[in-house]
Amino acid sequence: MSLYVIHLWFFDLKIRLPSWLSFVEVHSVSLKSSLTNSPKEPHAHKEHPKHYRQVIYAYDAIGERCEVPELEHDPFYFLDPQRALVPTKNAILIDPVELGLPWISTMKGSPQCIHWREAEAAGMELIEEILAARGAGAVIPERLKTNDKKRKMLELVETAVTICIYLYAVSDATRIRVLTKSILFLFLHDDVIESTVNAEGNSILEGWDTDTFQADELDGPSRNDLFLKFCRETIALDPVLGLELMQDTVRWARFSRTNSSKPGKAHGCWQDFVAFRELDIAYE
Repeated sequence: MSLYVIHLWFFDLKIRLPSWLSFVEVHSVSLKSSLTNSPKEPHAHKEHPKHYRQVIYAYDAIGERCEVPELEHDPFYFLDPQRALVPTKNAILIDPVELGLPWISTMKGSPQCIHWREAEAAGMELIEEILAARGAGAVIPERLKTNDKKRKMLELVETAVTICIYLYAVSDATRIRVLTKSILFLFLHDDVIESTVNAEGNSILEGWDTDTFQADELDGPSRNDLFLKFCRETIALDPVLGLELMQDTVRWARFSRTNSSKPGKAHGCWQDFVAFRELDIAYE
């Protein structure tokens, strides 16, 4: 999936959210190990302003411990917490092994953005705004406003925050807020496209007809208040890169809709699937 900040513009479009928002089942996580009772917990929140965000789940593809091979030359020496090279003021370096995480890797650690609370707050603000949208052309129909859907929304926020605080670990508080919202928009769009195409309205990223989106087009009548606010926030943060990310997202949203509407989602053999994903992944 593209990780660009997304562009969202509409005329009088009726917005449809992912199919999973109409039904949520709680499944056990087969490839994730619960770390709630790990032997070494992250630092408590009140001990230091630069604290870890507690890790509850970690991906463990192997499922059991094994020895990390000893290499003649350490390719990740610069990640050693004891070395002088440290992350910027916006990140803290964590040692997964010390925290009891499954970590079958020669990498010494992973940076984590210290502004994760701001990321969580931004995600929840966006979700609350979406859930509160009402009236003609509302972003979320009334039938989606149930406790189950809200729980799924919380899962989306959790996933978006986790992505951003590691992938964009050196971001300051303002930037991590924008990036978290962008990931949420992408999730909502992508899941709609992957379910049913053009069944009942448009995804949350559609409605713009050209790739020449310009900053001055944010003025004037609003086509969608939620995304208009997000556009202004993003471009105010970075007038150059923010605008570029908006334009890239428009192209990605159009490509994902066009290609997902093509027949042939069921593939006859493995090679057919690989050929399809080669093109798809190249644009994500």
